[in-house]
Amino acid sequence: MLGMPTRTGGRPVPLVRGYVRRGSGCRLLFSEGDCGMTVSHHSKPVERRRDVRVRPAADYEVKVELEVRGLPTSLQVVDISLGGMGILVSHLLGELAVGDELALKMSIHGGEPFDVTAVIRHTGPPGFGVCGAQFHDLSDVARTAIRRCVSDLLERGQHF
Repeated sequence: MLGMPTRTGGRPVPLVRGYVRRGSGCRLLFSEGDCGMTVSHHSKPVERRRDVRVRPAADYEVKVELEVRGLPTSLQVVDISLGGMGILVSHLLGELAVGDELALKMSIHGGEPFDVTAVIRHTGPPGFGVCGAQFHDLSDVARTAIRRCVSDLLERGQHF
């Protein structure tokens, strides 16, 4: 009977009810025919990224512009690392596809603008969502500015 596992002897055993917070690193493991439950706790989820990601802060702006149909369009940066960034995609950018190369103009925390090339690595739902872009051939100026940005925001506790 579903929801009522039994012990030897056929007596019902109440199910343990509760929840596991998303992202907590805990997993509930069940096996068929087993009345018990095992809670496995991992202190940290496995991270596949090479570089630490940080979120821009309200008082530490990361500006990114892309030319769309001849007009400069501001993009909202969701997160940034030395390897790339997550950007919020609007309906104007809905036609972006994995592998597309973007020529971007960036400025960080009121600094001088610099050029960056990024390649789309993943996209969200068509016309909306977060799009992942990997930096490609960063100049020394760009690498230094982004490294400083990540370091400053990491010190503020803006990491994931």
